[in-house]
Amino acid sequence: MKLMKKSIKATIVVPLLVALVMGVTAMAAVVGILSSRTISNLTNTTVNTSVDRYAVEFKTLAQDAYGTVASLTPIIADILEPGSTREITDPRGYAVELLSKVLLANDQILGAWTAWEPGAFDGADAQFAGTSFYDDSGRFVPYVFRSGNGTKVEALADYDDPVAGDYYQGARTRGLPHMTDPYYYNVNGTQTLICSISVPIVEAGVSKGVVGVDLDLSGFIETMNASSILDDGYLVTLSPGGYTATHPNPDNIMLPFTDIAWMQGYRSQFDTLFTSGGTFEGTAYSDVLSADIHFKAEGVEIGNTGRHWVVIGVVPQATFTAASTQLLLVIILIGVALFLIVGVTAFLKTKNALDPLGQITSFMTKAGTTGDLEMRPEDTAMMQKLSQSQNEVGRLSNACGAFVTHITNISRHLHAVADGDLTADVTPLSDSDTLGLSLHKMAENLNGMFSDINNGSAQVAIGSNQVASAAQALAQGATQQAASTQQLSSSIAEVAEKTKANAERAEHSAALAAKIKNSAEKGNQQMDQMMAAVKEISEASQSIAKVIKTIDDIAFQTNILALNAAVEAARAGQHGKGFAVVADEVRNLAAKSAEAAKDTEQLIADSIEKAGLGEHIAGETATSLSEIVEGINESTELVAEIAQSSDEQSQAIVEINIGVDQVAQVVQQNSATAEESAAAAQQMSSQSQVLQQLISQFRLRGAQNSLPPPKAASAPRLRAGADGKGGKEDILF
Repeated sequence: MKLMKKSIKATIVVPLLVALVMGVTAMAAVVGILSSRTISNLTNTTVNTSVDRYAVEFKTLAQDAYGTVASLTPIIADILEPGSTREITDPRGYAVELLSKVLLANDQILGAWTAWEPGAFDGADAQFAGTSFYDDSGRFVPYVFRSGNGTKVEALADYDDPVAGDYYQGARTRGLPHMTDPYYYNVNGTQTLICSISVPIVEAGVSKGVVGVDLDLSGFIETMNASSILDDGYLVTLSPGGYTATHPNPDNIMLPFTDIAWMQGYRSQFDTLFTSGGTFEGTAYSDVLSADIHFKAEGVEIGNTGRHWVVIGVVPQATFTAASTQLLLVIILIGVALFLIVGVTAFLKTKNALDPLGQITSFMTKAGTTGDLEMRPEDTAMMQKLSQSQNEVGRLSNACGAFVTHITNISRHLHAVADGDLTADVTPLSDSDTLGLSLHKMAENLNGMFSDINNGSAQVAIGSNQVASAAQALAQGATQQAASTQQLSSSIAEVAEKTKANAERAEHSAALAAKIKNSAEKGNQQMDQMMAAVKEISEASQSIAKVIKTIDDIAFQTNILALNAAVEAARAGQHGKGFAVVADEVRNLAAKSAEAAKDTEQLIADSIEKAGLGEHIAGETATSLSEIVEGINESTELVAEIAQSSDEQSQAIVEINIGVDQVAQVVQQNSATAEESAAAAQQMSSQSQVLQQLISQFRLRGAQNSLPPPKAASAPRLRAGADGKGGKEDILF
């Protein structure tokens, strides 16, 4: 109940508060942005105004000194013009007097001076060499400075030094007015920061001399350091050479601006101001303020020097946002106050309006969580009290009462259905009564469904009896078929064994035939080799015969030679007797050799004749062996084909045997299936009777509640054994 009350209140109050917060936040954001911009513009304007004012003050200070020098320069230059020298008897003294008057007329000027090129003033430098306020050459370089209430004069120093003499060399070399960077100078024993302003005297493009003054910057520095911008800001002055002339931190005086951390990031912008002037703004972090800053820098040119001083105004960034932050804080405080006031008011109003809903919520919570719709006396009194109200709460109370009544009626009808009474007629309140329509549809559907089930169960009982009888007959036929199939399988198995034995014998015969074939082929090969050997022997015998023929020819020739030798020996007489004996022996040997050759030739001829006869016989034998091998090959092929056919026949019989076994298994499965179907049909018949008994518990509209039980199934039956020839009795219920 509390969660419901809180959620409704939150639904009303929270959006209101969120809208209020968003409005205040949007207002704060808009006001903050506008005020921030306005204050930032005002602050920026103040900074710009301050920088402009102090830039004007510095320019006025320097411009006065510059104007003094610019006015004095032509006067001193005119001292030497024709007509002037005749009236001024002491031009140098007159010039010093003019410098003294200028010095005494301006408190900001510490010294006035002029410096001329050698002999350029009056051509009388030699006359004044070594005298008062002249150097050793007598060059006119007087420097007039303050001394008490009067002035003193001495010669300028370091005017020829490019660095120390910049006060003179700057205007001389450029031929233009020149203002030096600040530098420290001893004034009455005090190191004072000054700068020099000088104007050249030029004739025909050649600088003849320079007139200048030394400007005291100490007063301006004190003014700048004592000044502030919006209480927290400060001012900085940079000389044309980039040195700090004024700075609130004395340690930063006469430092290059690049040595100041926050200025390093804007070096190019400052260089532009030194050469061309102008202004620019930026942000950085200041070590002096230890905070982020906003600054404006402005270039100031003194006279026609072509060099610009830079005045910088620096203000903390926080100064830009301080006022807008305070205003934003005030707006936030106002918003918080409005948030609290509106929140409390909305909470109290919603509490008074929503508290009665707590009682309705309590009852509906009990009904939703426990299912208890009973209206107790206190619930009835509460509903009656709330229903008297004419607002949304009263209408809600009446609606809840009507809803509870409708749910109670629905519950009563459901209870009757649960008890098996389907004759009740449920009337919906309207076409939109979801529960009433659903209950009415459920009652109609249940009546139709149970009527159909009752009729269907009777038909199922009759059909199950018929299926059981048919299954019994099928089982008996399947048993007989299994026995026949088993006998057929045994016969085929015997045929398969005999066929397999024949195949094995055929394979053995094929192996023997192959072995005989190999032996015959081997004998044929050996006979071919023997014929080749006999042929080679015949060829060798013929070769030997040729050799014997050659030996016979040699013996014949030897015999002739021996005869010739005997004739010659006879002619020689007594001296040829020994030779005749040798010739006679040779003749005898030749005769024996010839006789042996003839015998050998006869033997070889006989051998050749017999070798030819052996070759002929071997050829006929080889021909016979080839015919035997061909016959064996044909016999082997026939035996192999017989063996292959026997093997294929054996495999076919095995496959037939396998098929018969599969048929036997299928027959056994059919027998078992038929028996199971009969058992299932018997069981289905029993279940249909149970189903009819259950349906008879419901009272249906215009229908009988029960049907006569179906005829019982047949008695127990036999089931085929595993061998397909029958087995022990299996009783199926």
